Amino acid sequence: MKIPSPTHISRILKYYDFFKEPGSRYSREDDPVMIDSYIYSFELFQLVNKLYMENFIQEYKQSYRLPENLEEADICSLVRVLSAVVMADRYSKGILSQFIAQGNLRKIFNRLSEIKLEMENRMYGSLLGLAVGDALGVSVEFKSPGSFPPVEDYQGGGTHNLDAGEWSDDTSLALALAESLSKSKGFDPQDQMERYLAWYREGYLAVNGSCFDIGKTTQQALENYEVTGDPYCGLDHERSAGNGSLMRLAPIPIYYFSNLEGVIRYARLSSCTTHQHPLVLQCCQYLSLLIQGALWGKSKTELLSADYAPYKTYLHHDDLLEELEEVVQGSYKRKNPPEIRASGHVIKSLEAALWAFYHSNNFKEGALMAVNLGEDADTVGAIYGQLAGAYYGETGIPQPWLDKLARKDLIHSICQDLIYPE
Repeated sequence: MKIPSPTHISRILKYYDFFKEPGSRYSREDDPVMIDSYIYSFELFQLVNKLYMENFIQEYKQSYRLPENLEEADICSLVRVLSAVVMADRYSKGILSQFIAQGNLRKIFNRLSEIKLEMENRMYGSLLGLAVGDALGVSVEFKSPGSFPPVEDYQGGGTHNLDAGEWSDDTSLALALAESLSKSKGFDPQDQMERYLAWYREGYLAVNGSCFDIGKTTQQALENYEVTGDPYCGLDHERSAGNGSLMRLAPIPIYYFSNLEGVIRYARLSSCTTHQHPLVLQCCQYLSLLIQGALWGKSKTELLSADYAPYKTYLHHDDLLEELEEVVQGSYKRKNPPEIRASGHVIKSLEAALWAFYHSNNFKEGALMAVNLGEDADTVGAIYGQLAGAYYGETGIPQPWLDKLARKDLIHSICQDLIYPE
């Protein structure tokens, strides 16, 4: 199923307002007297056409029963209901009109209005969660676990002498990727590299106007790009399996929300600009599926199952490198520190972030678990934050952390353009 995005929902809700305009035979849609079951009116024809265009009607081979409570149905159930009713109306005219006359269409569109807000909440949560995790961890970056007082809130200082609530390269590069996707109307590796380079050389989208921290693999890729102009110049040698592309990943599943194949394809390509080690590419694809599933509202149990359906469909166990296969099978469920480490290696970072997500019950608890591992705390915090933020939503992130987050309005604005790129 291709799940409709907030953009699709917004467009169909806007049309629904026209559908119910005064004077339309559907202005009192749940009054059977107002609707002739055997007249396929112009308004109804236009509505069905719009539903097709916005992915609300899709082909199904099986019949689908109406949920007991449409007001609480999820987006997949609503798509199945609309698809089943329209398909049935092809063979038995009047079913769709009767469905409307019973008040079901009104219930579906009321629920869609709620679902749109839920989706937005999770999307904003993912990008803001990334920044919050980064800002929480940056003050203890490079510090050994246990060598510092436990982090409980934003702290100033650290290696880069930042103010409390300020963030590092993880967030800057995620924002650059997000802006590229929205302003380019899709995936443009050249544009991405130009934005990354502008951050490196000019402080574009840096929290304080300068690039004060950059990973070695990312730095080498950007300097190679300056010379060659090739946007896919990421390194792939043994020591390049770092976390620098995993930390900025959230914009991909947000932008390609409705497109599983797109998420898999562009998660990989978004890494190739700076990191091309096979293990890094697979980790980006795996995390992108988890974030997308969280944005869709999947449960934590389902997401972290080794048999999670999108993972089984698009990433096959036989094709996975051994280190990632261990994580997929739940290594983080059985381990604890010091086996769990927040090192800069992509597997260690992913494992640590999933450990914090699995063993916590809310965004705050998991974020503090992640950053108090020390070492590459800001990046593990950012990796955790983009997944947990998608799962718990913006409203699940402690409000004091959001209030004190540096340049929160900028992050929110860039995310809004990513959600609604038109």
